[in-house]
Amino acid sequence: MYFQAIAHHNTIRDNVMYRGPRAGVNFNDGFGGGSVMAGNLVFNVVRETRDHGPFNSWDRQIFYTKDSSGEYTAEPEINHIANNFMINHNYGPGHPNSDKLVDHDDGSSAYIDTDNVLIYGGIKIRDGNRRHSSGNLIMFAEPHNKSFDILPPCFLGPMGAKVHALYTEKSDSFSNNTVILQGGLFITIRDGWTAMNFPNLESNHYYTPGNDTTPFHVMGYNKTITKLEEWQNEGFDKGSTISSDISHEDILKMARARLGL
Repeated sequence: MYFQAIAHHNTIRDNVMYRGPRAGVNFNDGFGGGSVMAGNLVFNVVRETRDHGPFNSWDRQIFYTKDSSGEYTAEPEINHIANNFMINHNYGPGHPNSDKLVDHDDGSSAYIDTDNVLIYGGIKIRDGNRRHSSGNLIMFAEPHNKSFDILPPCFLGPMGAKVHALYTEKSDSFSNNTVILQGGLFITIRDGWTAMNFPNLESNHYYTPGNDTTPFHVMGYNKTITKLEEWQNEGFDKGSTISSDISHEDILKMARARLGL
């Protein structure tokens, strides 16, 4: 297992992590940023707790430090979570332990999540800003119905309101991801979002294998959504598609491409 606190520009690459009581990788804070988690296999973790995922990040405090150019700043550099294979299951009695695989919690900011393969869970963002998820393959999150979980866009910490004012408009995004769910509950929204600062969703590819009715549900929105077209009419997910036509071979090909296999 890996944990970092008040540390930046670290690399966690090509590891196998399993049989852990909590997250496989935990970033305790946003100090400095610039870290990379890439090419790891993480499974059978979060065995003794529930309130986080195999990757978990937090941030409740503003840090003032030098960036890569030597300039002092309170804005962390981008962290990259890429090409990881994560499975949300403990392979023991019961169900998946968490409701997400990549958990950007408690004001976590400045993350780009790309080309990860996530099974039995999805991606969560809460508070914070500048979280961009693209190119991920998210599969079968139905046990907890959260392939993309969006919590309120407020900062924690004494200077939160001032910092968040820098990113009031579309500072998060979820684009060009492939999401596979038979039941069709693709998006979960918590209280507090407005149209101005709602994440930018576009060009995603949704699949409901074996379900030709191609349902598309959004939990927590202010009206009932049952089809992708209805969601797009609300102004979201422009350029996104939905289909029931996907095979096991298609899924394996997508996974191998993201993991370099």
